[in-house]
Amino acid sequence: MKKNLIFIILLLLLFSGTAFAKIVVQSSKGDAAFKKDRNWVPLKKGMTLSEGTKISTGVRSWAVLDIDGDTVKINQLTMMKVFRNRPTPVEKNTHLALKHGSLKARIQKIGKLKTSFRISTPVATSSVRGTEELVSYGARSGMTIEVLEGIVEGRNIQGSIRRISGKSVFRQGPNDSKPKNLLFSLKDQSLPSLFDPNTTDDEKNAHEYSGFDLVNDSENPADIVENASDFTPESTVNLEVTWEEK
Repeated sequence: MKKNLIFIILLLLLFSGTAFAKIVVQSSKGDAAFKKDRNWVPLKKGMTLSEGTKISTGVRSWAVLDIDGDTVKINQLTMMKVFRNRPTPVEKNTHLALKHGSLKARIQKIGKLKTSFRISTPVATSSVRGTEELVSYGARSGMTIEVLEGIVEGRNIQGSIRRISGKSVFRQGPNDSKPKNLLFSLKDQSLPSLFDPNTTDDEKNAHEYSGFDLVNDSENPADIVENASDFTPESTVNLEVTWEEK
């Protein structure tokens, strides 16, 4: 009797890692399907999926999954796979593989339950323990991680790690050895237009549309200023901006 009880306890421990696994389709729209054997089957609300499932969405299509309490929205033109889903009574362990497209994930942190949620692409992996993020990947653009709430860790295949939060964005190009500067997305926004105090509003508007066309192969901005009839030395401004990647 005692041996039978020990055997039952061992069986419970052995299967406890998969007993709580639950991947449920919350909703779907358009051409959203999962691969069953060699066929693609449309996703429908209430369906239960398993570890290893591949999912694909078409144009203007999407699907929302509930993965052990975490919510994942699979956006249009996306192909992904539930690479790992092995929760236990003390840990949630989810790993998604994103081939192309984008995913929006909201990960719940439940008490002291250890949570590991990763999304991997061919160039990098995002890792979170309770947050909301938008992850996208394309063969040309590479991987982008946008933090909607909380903190996310991005790690490329060379092992370079960046922790991002707020308005910071993780970008890993397909041929780059390291991620781009965390404020790369603000680069263009940080370069202001400078005008002479006597410049009229009409002149400013004209410059916004054609200012760069004033420079050709034989002239540089300094030449244009030097040749101006109303030029005064006091109005000369030399500005050099260096964007340093770290």
